Amino acid sequence: MANIGKPVAVHVWKGHRIEIRLRSSPRYLWMTMGFFVRVDGEEVAGPPGHLERATTQTAFGVRHGDSLFHGKVESVRGFGNKFVLRTRYRLTVNGDEVGRGLLRAENWFATLGVLGIVFVVFPLAMAFWLRLTF
Repeated sequence: MANIGKPVAVHVWKGHRIEIRLRSSPRYLWMTMGFFVRVDGEEVAGPPGHLERATTQTAFGVRHGDSLFHGKVESVRGFGNKFVLRTRYRLTVNGDEVGRGLLRAENWFATLGVLGIVFVVFPLAMAFWLRLTF
């Protein structure tokens, strides 16, 4: 069976647990995805509120001691590797790579539902309508 990714990725950086989740967005009919980041059990960041190009990224902060370190999770390898159900990602904190992997969108079923309507139901309805009309 093909590896379609896991719904949650967990990485540890200097004792901090960083969880990454991927969700498709209803704002764009579930055809775009964004990362959600939790640090030590607290959701600290979500995707930007605008449409991105072939990759997506989410910036966040990790408080360690008296310092705030900047982190980023981003999809990698461009459009060819970012499918509407999954994406490869890279996690960096302060510019250093902490981890990478493959994530599946938590709400993948919504994306498949929209694709089913667009590519199956709509064409069948149009064919039926055209048959009745002509």
